Amino acid sequence: MLRRYCFRIRPAAFHILLAFFIANVLAPGTQASLSPTEDLASKLAVRLSDSGIKSVVVFDLTGPDGQLLPFGSWAADQISNRLAGVDARIQVIERARIAAGMQNEHLAPKDAVAADAKTRISRLLGADSFVVGSFGPFKDQIGVTLVAYSTSNAKPGTKAQYMFMLNGKMRLDPEAASHLNVPLESLRPSDGVYNAGYAGNTVAECESCPLPQFPVATVLKVKQATIVAIIVVSPEGRVTEVKIVGSPDIELNAEAIKAIKDYRYKPAVDPDGEAVSVRMPFSIIFNTK
Repeated sequence: MLRRYCFRIRPAAFHILLAFFIANVLAPGTQASLSPTEDLASKLAVRLSDSGIKSVVVFDLTGPDGQLLPFGSWAADQISNRLAGVDARIQVIERARIAAGMQNEHLAPKDAVAADAKTRISRLLGADSFVVGSFGPFKDQIGVTLVAYSTSNAKPGTKAQYMFMLNGKMRLDPEAASHLNVPLESLRPSDGVYNAGYAGNTVAECESCPLPQFPVATVLKVKQATIVAIIVVSPEGRVTEVKIVGSPDIELNAEAIKAIKDYRYKPAVDPDGEAVSVRMPFSIIFNTK
């Protein structure tokens, strides 16, 4: 008698971000008087305060592919400085202290990219949270994504807890351009598709994701596995590209691709709320019982 088997689909780790789209947290009429950077810092302050955060440190932003560019440090300075003037209840750790923290932890600049290093530095500086981010071209401006983590319950050797994501933009004025050091267009993906949750773009949300009809014999043979795919979701919410990057058995791939291509999504949006194509990971996990 065949054992009963079941599937469950779990979007990749950062799909948890799906629930956190930007809300208009400013009173009507105030937002128009703020620059895009001030608007982003104001929204960040509200979300941190709502999360019970008392202190925060802002780390350098990175380019779409994780590039460490001078603009990332300058942009973090701008956000940190504006954040410090928004809510007196939140202590914003001076970014100048990050270098001392890295030296104390014997970390080189490239080492600080890792989340665990940021957790260690944040705790050393007395911050109960930290903010990281990414940037990239957005029309004639710069799209920005900020992600906040809590370190208040993170013990040595443990990971910080994800809190929320914000998406916004910054003006590409002469001062910003002077810190970029590379043509803005050189940071745009060659195919025009950003990773979801980066450079001001949100994450597409799956609205219809039926289970793949895997061959029973193959499932029972494999018993337990995870199939990992990289997908592209169009502005219309359709999956236009599927690439399997991890699979326990090639016999499962065809059905996985067939199912994923039929999925329907609520599309990702850019900083102006317009639907865009994004690339993101997706995983299918199954167990036999």
